[in-house]
Amino acid sequence: MKVVDPNDTSHEIIFIPRRYVLTGTTLKLTNEATKVVSTVTHTITGSDALLTLSFDFTFVEGERFVIKLYDSTDDLYRGRILATEQATQEYDSTLGYYTYE
Repeated sequence: MKVVDPNDTSHEIIFIPRRYVLTGTTLKLTNEATKVVSTVTHTITGSDALLTLSFDFTFVEGERFVIKLYDSTDDLYRGRILATEQATQEYDSTLGYYTYE
């Protein structure tokens, strides 16, 4: 799962692709709660065996998305995105809902 900050509108995700393709790709984000699919404009850069996906999208705190990057023949990357301001090592899905003493 990749984590993005909902306070930013520009995001970068680094991943290992199934195939190394830099052009002619489509990026779709599907909100897991509402099932709304958004096609997002993006750029891809590559270095060694990694690709860096850069895109602009407005996320809301706590939202989860399925990310799918593909070209005309096959998927290049599939995964999930979590939008949170919390530090990833200390993430608490019930933050603000319950008080522990």
